Amino acid sequence: MFKNQENVHVFGQNSAGFTSASTLFYIAENYHMYLATNKIVTLSGETYLDQPIIPDTSVNFKEEDVIEVAKGWLLK
Repeated sequence: MFKNQENVHVFGQNSAGFTSASTLFYIAENYHMYLATNKIVTLSGETYLDQPIIPDTSVNFKEEDVIEVAKGWLLK
């Protein structure tokens, strides 16, 4: 994940908190299941497991033009 890296800025809204990845396991012929087996870890070692990823700049997509908000941040 790029969050908290130099020259990276995250815009948007909090994620839903489903920060796991599913892996398919075959049990028997014609039977299988998906299990949550992974979590998100940043390069700095911060772990996200069942918690939302919070953006650096919160943007309300219905009221704001995300491109304009990002351009404003870049031009600072």
